[in-house]
Amino acid sequence: LDVPLAHYYLGFSYLFMDNVRQAQEAFASVPKEHHLYETSSSIEKELAAFPKEEKSKLTAGMLSMIPGAGQIYTEHYSEALLSFFVNTFFGFLSYDYFRKAQEIPAYGYTNFVVFTSIGLSFYSANIYGAALSTKRYNEREKLHLRERIIQLNDENSEGITFP
Repeated sequence: LDVPLAHYYLGFSYLFMDNVRQAQEAFASVPKEHHLYETSSSIEKELAAFPKEEKSKLTAGMLSMIPGAGQIYTEHYSEALLSFFVNTFFGFLSYDYFRKAQEIPAYGYTNFVVFTSIGLSFYSANIYGAALSTKRYNEREKLHLRERIIQLNDENSEGITFP
């Protein structure tokens, strides 16, 4: 029974279950004398460099009080730009129609109410979208980590393959 090989495979099992810390421990337990030590050590170092904390939905949502800031936090820059401009556009329209309604009473507040409602919908969607973007960010980071680990395995191991 090759116990270090079992630890090596266990490390991949933990990795594919998104349990990075246990995977790191499993790879670290391969002894120096074993032929997989160097690969295991490289993988363990890669896992150690992986951030321990995921991006927070709460932080992204709070940052999105400024439209687009939550998307910047999760590195979704095009969404941030779009969110900022759409929310700014509807904010400007709402302000403009409110100002016109005050200057000309017959003008009425209908347009102000319509554009404010639309603007608030987009503003709420901005906050919700930022919270959702944390999930996409965290999943993308884990996928990149798994790809790097599999590449290290393929480059350095002796005939150990994964489907």
